[in-house]
Amino acid sequence: MAKKVIGIDWDGVGSEGVIPEQNFFIITGRDESENDDIKEALAETKFKYKIYNYPHDNLADENGRAIKIGIFKAKTIKTLGIEKFFEDEEDQIQIINELAPKCECIKVIDGV
Repeated sequence: MAKKVIGIDWDGVGSEGVIPEQNFFIITGRDESENDDIKEALAETKFKYKIYNYPHDNLADENGRAIKIGIFKAKTIKTLGIEKFFEDEEDQIQIINELAPKCECIKVIDGV
């Protein structure tokens, strides 16, 4: 059986040690300038990964930003054909479930 295409959020997921045992995508709200931290944390992984960063804007409203990041993640999930995505933010899980219903979105709590 072919492996599912997997994606993860970084903060609260990958940063807590939830790393797939296969090639994967990282879709994060982090700025691209922070990718070196991610790459350093994944230096020992034997799997390939690609990072997709939210294109930051000057939106001051933190709630509005979270919604925009959720929409960005859902669109990226659909574009990449991700079948399983690991996320820790409930509001973003709801957006992903609504906008990318073919993807199984798994809630990560405390790195589990």
